[in-house]
Amino acid sequence: MPKNILKESLNIVIAGVIGGIAGNVISNYNVSRNIIVISIIVVSLILFAFVLIYIVENYNKIISKVKKMVKWKEVAKFAAGVTFWEFTVHLSLGLSSSLPLNILGFTITRELNTMQIIVPLVVSLVLIYYAWFRK
Repeated sequence: MPKNILKESLNIVIAGVIGGIAGNVISNYNVSRNIIVISIIVVSLILFAFVLIYIVENYNKIISKVKKMVKWKEVAKFAAGVTFWEFTVHLSLGLSSSLPLNILGFTITRELNTMQIIVPLVVSLVLIYYAWFRK
């Protein structure tokens, strides 16, 4: 399907939805909430479709801009901090006498907490190496 036909059909659908809302408002001033909510959802989905069409049409241009804008080593530094914080929290849980811990029906056992200590520590060390030491 050619891109222009898709855009035109989406324009027709948007105009139809807006016209339908306006017609309901004019004909009886008592528009139900369901019609308004459904219309808002439909318009939101259509706008989302427009965004997707734009992304598909300009994918290479967008990706090249993102690669230039994002400094991945800075992202890695932030992620290293987050994962090290996760390690610290679970280490403190492991050293306290509060395990097993039941949170929202999910039980954190000593074995699970040990994995939640080891994995974030390893990920944090890898990210620290990448962000600060790798050339």
